[in-house]
Amino acid sequence: MQKENKEKKKSGKKIAFIAILLSVFMVTGALAVSYSDIIMGALGLGSKSEALASTTIENKKYELLNLKATLYEDFDEEISLSDGNTVNILVFGMDRNTRRKNAYSIFRPDTIILATVNLNDLSIKLLSLPRDTYVPIHGRGGKDKINACFYYGSLGKSDEDAFEGGINCLKGTVSDLLGVPVNYYAGVDMDGVVGIIDKLGGVTTEVHDDIYSHDGEVMLKKGVQTLTGKQFLQYARCRQYAMGDIGRVDVQQRLLKELFRTATSSENITKLPKLVQEAFDMVITDITFDQATALAFTLMDFSSENIKTDTLPGTFGNLRKISYWIIRQAELRSFAKEWYGVSLPARTQDPTSDKLQKLTASPSSVSVAVGESATVSLKGSHADGKTRSHTVSSCSVSVGDSSVATVSGGKIVGVAPGSTTVKFTKSGKSVTVSVTVY
Repeated sequence: MQKENKEKKKSGKKIAFIAILLSVFMVTGALAVSYSDIIMGALGLGSKSEALASTTIENKKYELLNLKATLYEDFDEEISLSDGNTVNILVFGMDRNTRRKNAYSIFRPDTIILATVNLNDLSIKLLSLPRDTYVPIHGRGGKDKINACFYYGSLGKSDEDAFEGGINCLKGTVSDLLGVPVNYYAGVDMDGVVGIIDKLGGVTTEVHDDIYSHDGEVMLKKGVQTLTGKQFLQYARCRQYAMGDIGRVDVQQRLLKELFRTATSSENITKLPKLVQEAFDMVITDITFDQATALAFTLMDFSSENIKTDTLPGTFGNLRKISYWIIRQAELRSFAKEWYGVSLPARTQDPTSDKLQKLTASPSSVSVAVGESATVSLKGSHADGKTRSHTVSSCSVSVGDSSVATVSGGKIVGVAPGSTTVKFTKSGKSVTVSVTVY
């Protein structure tokens, strides 16, 4: 990692949110081709050159290809490879910017993508892991949303080590889930990306619908348009979809491809030398500049058509009144076999709901003397197959004849001789207890 990035990490500084972080890493790789001293030397240009003309590349084709061959020979020393000659890069963006960091102390990754670069067929697979995915947290022994990894990884750590702890927890969680190693990670600052996109002249895309602010004003209009850096982030962060965060993931994946095409287009090639240092400086990563350069040269013939995107298979769920993306385990096993060539162990399918289905009371009838009280235990059968105890105070209570009995302090209290009923209701489910007072 660069010295500057190490200093950022040692100071405990966490990176900010950027919805399409991966695209910036890809752009960084492409920019590295035009900025590295060794590559510029091979092209016959000075390292301070402000332009890299396509004609120069064509004229220096022999030197360029020679350099690529040399780098590829030593590639194993430059880049750590997974099985099958692939590199897995975890990219993410924190929900933090200049304004938010002054108001909050804990930040979470809003966007998480595992990029798998195949060096045999020069393809890239981008797997989006929704931030609400319900997963076992690495090293913790329990389950939570995947975007809570930074919180758990920072527990017990000093400010200096909190970021490293969060990174390791997230890497371990993703690796455990998918059965593949995570070779590298990369993060980026939101404000820096805005500047890069603006310097590229914006990104042209089709906005699927009018996008509104929290105040109800239209931020972006539906239709094809060139987005500024600020508009780009507004669109990438928007959650105004029928599928919520999953709809946002689909938009982000499309924006990934469009930003990559823009950054590597012929009209932007003269801007690359100036942008590369800005881009690489803002990326917090354990990928060195030399490694990024080697990777960029290996992908020199890469086409955006070779980008494949998908989302972790799952469905919406609600547990303990919290929304989650519940992984469909059987589909994940098939997916992992197809995408990564790994065989995941059979895993128990998590329920999508723990909703109360039936409420019971024990005993179902009580006899109590005037002025005395009786205790009733309430239990619920839930959609996740579990039985849970519920307190009387957590239910709404209806007494048939309050002149005979009442409920106080969680107990049925006798008021006068006679018979009545007490009805306990919770989450739309009810149970009735018969009461005799003597």
